[in-house]
Amino acid sequence: MSLTQLRTIVVESRAVIGETNSPVWSASLVVGLLNRECVGAPLDLFRAPAVRVAAQAGQPNEIAAHREEQGHPVKIDRFKGYHTPLLIEAAVRAQDPKDGGGDASRLTLYAGRITTALAGASMPAVASAGLKARDPKDNTPAYSQVLLAPQTAIEEVTKQIDMPKCVLESGAVRTFVATHDLKTWFGLGADAKKPSMFGPKSGMTAGCASIDGESFLPVMLVPEGLVFEITLANPFPSENAST
Repeated sequence: MSLTQLRTIVVESRAVIGETNSPVWSASLVVGLLNRECVGAPLDLFRAPAVRVAAQAGQPNEIAAHREEQGHPVKIDRFKGYHTPLLIEAAVRAQDPKDGGGDASRLTLYAGRITTALAGASMPAVASAGLKARDPKDNTPAYSQVLLAPQTAIEEVTKQIDMPKCVLESGAVRTFVATHDLKTWFGLGADAKKPSMFGPKSGMTAGCASIDGESFLPVMLVPEGLVFEITLANPFPSENAST
Protein backbone atom coordinates (compact mmCIF):
# COMPACT_ATOMS: atom_id res chain seq x y z
CA MET A 1 0.00 0.00 0.00
CA SER A 2 1.36 3.40 -0.95
CA LEU A 3 1.49 6.07 1.72
CA THR A 4 -0.70 8.23 -0.52
CA GLN A 5 -3.48 5.65 -0.46
CA LEU A 6 -6.10 5.19 2.21
CA ARG A 7 -6.17 2.31 4.63
CA THR A 8 -9.12 -0.05 4.21
CA ILE A 9 -10.87 -1.47 7.27
CA VAL A 10 -13.92 -3.68 7.69
CA VAL A 11 -16.57 -2.40 10.10
CA GLU A 12 -19.61 -4.36 11.29
CA SER A 13 -22.76 -3.51 13.22
CA ARG A 14 -22.84 -4.28 16.93
CA ALA A 15 -26.31 -5.83 16.56
CA VAL A 16 -26.45 -9.41 15.25
CA ILE A 17 -29.28 -11.31 13.60
CA GLY A 18 -30.45 -14.86 12.94
CA GLU A 19 -29.16 -18.26 13.99
CA THR A 20 -25.68 -17.48 12.71
CA ASN A 21 -25.36 -14.33 14.83
CA SER A 22 -24.34 -12.49 11.67
CA PRO A 23 -24.00 -8.71 11.89
CA VAL A 24 -26.90 -6.73 10.45
CA TRP A 25 -24.41 -5.12 8.10
CA SER A 26 -20.73 -5.14 7.21
CA ALA A 27 -18.95 -2.40 5.27
CA SER A 28 -15.50 -1.92 3.79
CA LEU A 29 -14.47 1.65 4.59
CA VAL A 30 -11.32 3.74 4.51
CA VAL A 31 -9.54 6.02 6.97
CA GLY A 32 -7.11 8.77 6.04
CA LEU A 33 -3.40 8.63 6.66
CA LEU A 34 -1.90 11.68 8.33
CA ASN A 35 0.67 12.11 5.55
CA ARG A 36 -1.79 11.49 2.72
CA GLU A 37 -1.76 14.03 -0.08
CA CYS A 38 -5.21 15.59 -0.36
CA VAL A 39 -6.56 14.59 -3.79
CA GLY A 40 -10.28 14.67 -3.00
CA ALA A 41 -12.70 17.50 -2.39
CA PRO A 42 -11.69 20.30 0.03
CA LEU A 43 -14.28 18.94 2.48
CA ASP A 44 -11.92 16.01 3.10
CA LEU A 45 -9.80 18.42 5.13
CA PHE A 46 -12.57 18.39 7.76
CA ARG A 47 -11.02 15.39 9.52
CA ALA A 48 -8.73 12.69 8.16
CA PRO A 49 -6.73 11.17 11.00
CA ALA A 50 -5.18 7.76 11.13
CA VAL A 51 -6.81 5.46 13.66
CA ARG A 52 -6.11 6.43 17.28
CA VAL A 53 -6.38 4.37 20.46
CA ALA A 54 -9.15 5.71 22.70
CA ALA A 55 -9.04 2.94 25.37
CA GLN A 56 -6.64 0.10 26.05
CA ALA A 57 -6.33 -2.93 28.32
CA GLY A 58 -4.86 -2.21 31.72
CA GLN A 59 -2.92 -5.49 31.84
CA PRO A 60 0.09 -5.52 29.47
CA ASN A 61 1.18 -8.50 27.35
CA GLU A 62 3.65 -9.24 24.55
CA ILE A 63 3.57 -8.34 20.86
CA ALA A 64 5.73 -9.77 18.07
CA ALA A 65 7.50 -7.37 15.69
CA HIS A 66 8.81 -8.75 12.36
CA ARG A 67 11.93 -7.06 11.03
CA GLU A 68 12.86 -7.22 7.34
CA GLU A 69 15.93 -6.46 5.27
CA GLN A 70 15.60 -6.05 1.49
CA GLY A 71 12.10 -7.44 1.68
CA HIS A 72 13.03 -10.62 3.54
CA PRO A 73 12.22 -11.39 7.20
CA VAL A 74 15.36 -11.59 9.29
CA LYS A 75 14.19 -11.54 12.89
CA ILE A 76 11.17 -11.57 15.15
CA ASP A 77 11.44 -9.46 18.29
CA ARG A 78 8.99 -9.79 21.15
CA PHE A 79 8.21 -6.74 23.25
CA LYS A 80 6.57 -6.75 26.67
CA GLY A 81 4.41 -3.95 27.99
CA TYR A 82 2.01 -3.90 25.02
CA HIS A 83 -1.51 -2.79 25.98
CA THR A 84 -4.17 -4.24 23.66
CA PRO A 85 -6.42 -1.54 22.12
CA LEU A 86 -10.06 -1.88 23.21
CA LEU A 87 -11.57 1.18 21.53
CA ILE A 88 -10.24 2.96 18.46
CA GLU A 89 -11.23 6.41 17.24
CA ALA A 90 -11.28 6.95 13.51
CA ALA A 91 -12.83 9.12 10.82
CA VAL A 92 -14.17 6.82 8.10
CA ARG A 93 -15.94 7.02 4.76
CA ALA A 94 -16.52 5.01 1.61
CA GLN A 95 -13.68 4.59 -0.88
CA ASP A 96 -13.64 7.19 -3.65
CA PRO A 97 -12.26 6.53 -7.16
CA LYS A 98 -10.02 9.59 -6.72
CA ASP A 99 -8.27 7.92 -3.78
CA GLY A 100 -6.27 5.62 -6.03
CA GLY A 101 -5.71 1.93 -5.35
CA GLY A 102 -7.97 -0.40 -3.45
CA ASP A 103 -11.38 -1.74 -4.31
CA ALA A 104 -14.56 0.33 -4.22
CA SER A 105 -16.35 0.22 -0.88
CA ARG A 106 -19.29 -2.15 -0.54
CA LEU A 107 -22.04 -2.73 2.00
CA THR A 108 -23.10 -6.29 2.84
CA LEU A 109 -26.46 -6.95 4.51
CA TYR A 110 -27.40 -10.14 6.35
CA ALA A 111 -30.80 -11.63 7.27
CA GLY A 112 -30.72 -14.80 9.32
CA ARG A 113 -30.85 -18.05 7.32
CA ILE A 114 -32.53 -19.39 4.20
CA THR A 115 -32.84 -23.05 3.22
CA THR A 116 -31.38 -24.05 -0.14
CA ALA A 117 -32.29 -27.01 -2.37
CA LEU A 118 -28.83 -28.53 -1.93
CA ALA A 119 -29.33 -31.33 0.59
CA GLY A 120 -31.45 -29.04 2.73
CA ALA A 121 -28.37 -27.04 3.73
CA SER A 122 -28.82 -23.62 5.32
CA MET A 123 -26.82 -20.58 4.28
CA PRO A 124 -26.83 -16.94 5.41
CA ALA A 125 -29.03 -14.74 3.23
CA VAL A 126 -26.95 -11.78 2.09
CA ALA A 127 -27.10 -8.84 -0.28
CA SER A 128 -24.26 -6.57 -1.35
CA ALA A 129 -24.22 -3.08 -2.86
CA GLY A 130 -21.71 -0.42 -3.78
CA LEU A 131 -21.17 2.69 -1.64
CA LYS A 132 -20.38 6.31 -2.39
CA ALA A 133 -18.77 8.71 0.06
CA ARG A 134 -20.87 11.75 -0.78
CA ASP A 135 -23.43 13.37 -3.03
CA PRO A 136 -21.52 16.00 -5.06
CA LYS A 137 -24.46 18.38 -4.55
CA ASP A 138 -24.28 17.91 -0.74
CA ASN A 139 -22.00 20.10 1.39
CA THR A 140 -21.87 17.62 4.28
CA PRO A 141 -18.30 16.40 4.99
CA ALA A 142 -17.77 12.81 3.84
CA TYR A 143 -15.92 11.67 6.97
CA SER A 144 -17.81 10.29 9.97
CA GLN A 145 -16.10 10.20 13.36
CA VAL A 146 -16.73 6.90 15.15
CA LEU A 147 -15.54 4.63 17.94
CA LEU A 148 -14.61 1.08 16.91
CA ALA A 149 -13.90 -2.07 18.94
CA PRO A 150 -11.44 -4.56 17.34
CA GLN A 151 -12.93 -8.06 17.17
CA THR A 152 -9.58 -9.76 17.63
CA ALA A 153 -6.40 -8.66 19.39
CA ILE A 154 -3.47 -7.28 17.39
CA GLU A 155 -0.69 -9.74 18.24
CA GLU A 156 2.04 -8.95 15.72
CA VAL A 157 3.44 -6.11 13.63
CA THR A 158 5.13 -6.28 10.22
CA LYS A 159 5.65 -3.22 8.03
CA GLN A 160 2.36 -1.82 9.24
CA ILE A 161 -0.25 -2.81 11.80
CA ASP A 162 -3.04 -4.68 10.04
CA MET A 163 -6.40 -3.70 11.44
CA PRO A 164 -8.72 -6.59 12.37
CA LYS A 165 -12.45 -6.42 11.74
CA CYS A 166 -14.04 -3.82 13.99
CA VAL A 167 -17.47 -3.40 15.55
CA LEU A 168 -19.09 0.03 15.40
CA GLU A 169 -19.61 0.93 19.06
CA SER A 170 -20.50 4.61 18.81
CA GLY A 171 -21.28 7.17 16.13
CA ALA A 172 -22.87 6.82 12.71
CA VAL A 173 -21.39 6.47 9.22
CA ARG A 174 -23.22 8.62 6.69
CA THR A 175 -22.98 7.13 3.21
CA PHE A 176 -24.87 6.42 -0.03
CA VAL A 177 -25.80 2.89 -1.14
CA ALA A 178 -26.55 1.85 -4.74
CA THR A 179 -30.28 1.18 -5.12
CA HIS A 180 -30.12 -1.13 -8.16
CA ASP A 181 -28.31 -3.77 -6.06
CA LEU A 182 -30.95 -3.69 -3.31
CA LYS A 183 -34.31 -3.38 -5.10
CA THR A 184 -35.52 -6.75 -3.84
CA TRP A 185 -33.87 -6.42 -0.44
CA PHE A 186 -35.62 -3.16 0.48
CA GLY A 187 -38.69 -3.67 -1.71
CA LEU A 188 -37.86 -0.51 -3.64
CA GLY A 189 -40.44 0.81 -6.08
CA ALA A 190 -39.87 1.83 -9.70
CA ASP A 191 -39.63 5.61 -9.11
CA ALA A 192 -35.88 6.30 -9.25
CA LYS A 193 -36.04 9.66 -7.46
CA LYS A 194 -38.51 8.81 -4.67
CA PRO A 195 -38.97 5.04 -4.59
CA SER A 196 -41.33 3.33 -2.19
CA MET A 197 -39.56 1.27 0.47
CA PHE A 198 -40.57 -2.11 1.88
CA GLY A 199 -43.28 -2.57 -0.73
CA PRO A 200 -45.74 -0.23 -2.50
CA LYS A 201 -48.29 -0.44 0.35
CA SER A 202 -45.86 0.66 3.09
CA GLY A 203 -46.56 4.37 2.57
CA MET A 204 -42.82 5.05 2.88
CA THR A 205 -40.80 6.84 0.21
CA ALA A 206 -37.13 7.75 0.20
CA GLY A 207 -35.42 10.54 -1.69
CA CYS A 208 -32.51 9.18 -3.73
CA ALA A 209 -29.47 11.02 -5.07
CA SER A 210 -28.14 10.70 -8.61
CA ILE A 211 -24.37 10.21 -8.41
CA ASP A 212 -22.33 9.56 -11.57
CA GLY A 213 -25.54 8.68 -13.39
CA GLU A 214 -26.65 6.06 -10.84
CA SER A 215 -29.32 6.16 -8.13
CA PHE A 216 -28.08 6.04 -4.53
CA LEU A 217 -30.04 5.87 -1.29
CA PRO A 218 -28.79 8.00 1.66
CA VAL A 219 -28.27 5.78 4.70
CA MET A 220 -26.69 5.96 8.15
CA LEU A 221 -24.79 2.91 9.38
CA VAL A 222 -25.30 2.76 13.16
CA PRO A 223 -24.39 0.15 15.80
CA GLU A 224 -27.99 -1.15 15.90
CA GLY A 225 -28.54 -1.38 12.12
CA LEU A 226 -29.49 1.09 9.37
CA VAL A 227 -31.20 4.48 9.51
CA PHE A 228 -33.04 5.92 6.49
CA GLU A 229 -34.56 9.30 5.73
CA ILE A 230 -38.08 8.55 4.55
CA THR A 231 -41.36 10.38 3.93
CA LEU A 232 -44.53 9.02 5.51
CA ALA A 233 -48.13 9.78 4.68
CA ASN A 234 -49.77 12.05 7.24
CA PRO A 235 -51.63 9.75 9.71
CA PHE A 236 -53.96 12.66 10.58
CA PRO A 237 -55.00 14.05 7.19
CA SER A 238 -56.95 17.29 7.06
CA GLU A 239 -57.97 19.82 4.47
CA ASN A 240 -54.73 21.73 4.98
CA ALA A 241 -52.24 18.87 5.25
CA SER A 242 -51.76 15.72 3.24
CA THR A 243 -48.20 14.58 4.05
